[in-house]
Amino acid sequence: TAHLGVRVRLSYELYEGIPLLAKWATVQCESCDTPVQVNRIEVEILGVNPPFGAHLGHGSFAPGADWGGAAAQSSTAPSTLLHAKTDQAHGAVCAWGDDFPSSASPGGYHDQGAVEPVLNCTYTIGPGAYVSRSETFESFRVLSLVHDSFSVERQSLGKARATELLAPATT
Repeated sequence: TAHLGVRVRLSYELYEGIPLLAKWATVQCESCDTPVQVNRIEVEILGVNPPFGAHLGHGSFAPGADWGGAAAQSSTAPSTLLHAKTDQAHGAVCAWGDDFPSSASPGGYHDQGAVEPVLNCTYTIGPGAYVSRSETFESFRVLSLVHDSFSVERQSLGKARATELLAPATT
């Protein structure tokens, strides 16, 4: 149900010297008479071109998944140029899908050729938080790092640089 007075604010942080973006949502209700429960929130839904997202297509595999192909071929799906994760260890997930389910025409036919990668970062359950005049809810942060190459070494260096920037005590 819709609630008047509920406000959702999306916040973004760009980091200097690295192609890293942080995004999170804040839910507040300054004019609610009774508390309102936040049952579901999708912090990030991002459609991208195939090199940046998972090379899924309808019925394909996620990055790093076992392709189950011939032993002489690569056994894992290729990496992506966009690495996304959350700052919350449990209860939140970033997963690649495709836009095939939403590609239905008015006649009910799906467009088999217009399948693009879609990143969805959300809670696995809940969150189930209550907002009121005195309580706000702030979601986890989605951290998106853009890579310039499919090279495992370059991507690892980029992830290490992001870790060094965000959590210097761990490096």
